[in-house]
Amino acid sequence: MVENELTKNDSLLYLELEHFTHYLSFISENLLYSEINVRLILAQLPTAKKVLTFERWSKMGNGIKAKSQPLKILTPRYIVKRDENNHYLATEDGEKMIEKIEILNPCLFDISQTLHPEQQKFPLFNLPEERKLMERDAKLYSGLKKIIPQKIVFEQLERDEFSIFLPENNRLIIKQGLGKERTLQELFTWLAQCELLSQKSQQDDEIQQFEAQAIAYSLSQHFFISCSEFRSFEILEQWKKSSMSAEDFQKILEIITTTTHVLVKKLDKTFSVTFDVTAGKNPFETRLIAARNERLGIINLPVSSVIQPPASSSISSSSEPISSSAGLKQRLSVGNKTLGQNVKSQRKEANGTNDE
Repeated sequence: MVENELTKNDSLLYLELEHFTHYLSFISENLLYSEINVRLILAQLPTAKKVLTFERWSKMGNGIKAKSQPLKILTPRYIVKRDENNHYLATEDGEKMIEKIEILNPCLFDISQTLHPEQQKFPLFNLPEERKLMERDAKLYSGLKKIIPQKIVFEQLERDEFSIFLPENNRLIIKQGLGKERTLQELFTWLAQCELLSQKSQQDDEIQQFEAQAIAYSLSQHFFISCSEFRSFEILEQWKKSSMSAEDFQKILEIITTTTHVLVKKLDKTFSVTFDVTAGKNPFETRLIAARNERLGIINLPVSSVIQPPASSSISSSSEPISSSAGLKQRLSVGNKTLGQNVKSQRKEANGTNDE
C-alpha cells in the first residue's frame, strides 16, 4: 500500500508520546480522514493541525499561499475492468465490471499554508469568549448527561479510583472533588468505553482501556479542556519494550480514530443544542441570530431538534492531583461481558428518548 509514501512500520512512530498526543489532537479536528490518511498527512507535514481542500478554504474566505505544496491522501477511483484485448469485462448480469482502486491525490492544504492562519471559525460552544465563561463546564456536563444513559452520581472513592460503574442500579459513580475538567474527562472516558463495548471488538481490557483514555484525550482537545493533569499513557513505553507489531498498533490507531470521529460528531450536535441561544425563538429571530453569528465567524451547526438543558447543573470546582495510571484497571467493578450487555440495552433506550 503506497510503500514509497508510507511504510508498514510507520505506525510505530506513534508509540512516541509526543507524536501520539499530536495524532490525537489532529483527529479531533479533522473528521473526514481515515487512520491511514491521517498518517499520510502527518508524514508529509508533522505539524499539520487543520487540513481542507483548496475549494473549502476558499469558501471560508481564506486563500492558499503561493507555491504551497498540496498534501496527498488516498482517494478512491473506480475503473471499468478490461481483458487483454482491451474489451470491457461484464458480470453475469451483463453489467460492466467496476474495480475500486486507491490513488494518491494531492488535494489538501493545512491551515498554516493559508493566507490567514489566524482566522479560525468555531462553533458557539468553542468560541474563545465562551471558553472564558464559568458556566461553560456546567453546560458541557449538561450535554453529556443527555447522551450517557447511566445515572451520574458523585461520591468519595478510594485514592486510586476515579469512577466506578454499578450495573445493578445502572449508576456511574464519579469521584467527588476531581474538579471540573477532570470530571468531564472521566465522563469522556466512560462515553468512549461504552462506544468501544458496542463495537464488540475482540480486545483485552488493557488495550480497550488505553483506547478509551486516548479517545477521551482527543475529545478534551476538541473542546479545549486542559489535559495538563491527564494520564500520560505510560503503557506506550511498555509496548515499545515488548516490540509491539506495527500491524497491531495500526489497528489500535484505527479504532481510536473512527471512534473519536463518531463521538465528536455526536457531541458537537448535542452541545450545539445545549449552547443554542435560538432555542425558543421564533423563525425571524433565529435568522437574525444566524446572520449575526455569520458576521462574527461563528459556525451555525445544523440542529434538527431543541433539547433544553436542565434547570441547574453543577460540577465540583475543587481539584486534587491525579496519579499517572493508578487505578486504571479498577475503573470498572464488573467484567466487560456484564457491562457490555447493560450498555447495549441502555444505549437503545437512550436512542429512543434522546433522538436528535
